[in-house]
Amino acid sequence: MKPPQFETEEVELDHRLDPDVQKQLIKTEADNARTGRMVGLLVILVGVILTLAGATGAIDLKLSGMGLSAQVANAAPGVVLALIGLVIVWRTNLKVTAKK
Repeated sequence: MKPPQFETEEVELDHRLDPDVQKQLIKTEADNARTGRMVGLLVILVGVILTLAGATGAIDLKLSGMGLSAQVANAAPGVVLALIGLVIVWRTNLKVTAKK
């Protein structure tokens, strides 16, 4: 089972760009990051509810990327959803870089 990919692109701003274009790029990136965080928090909430409701089952999950890897073996579905939600929240941060 692969976790869903929610990535926001990094916005690089150049001082030669029109300020209105820069503002629009930052606003779009902030909206994308906000949406990703909301989806991630919703997935975490569903995972917590499933765990508290006693949903049973066993799921094996392997995550790897950016030089890191993790494995969850025989986890309840709610725990797996909560972990996927954490990854979504972590990966959808606001990224803005300004060049001089």
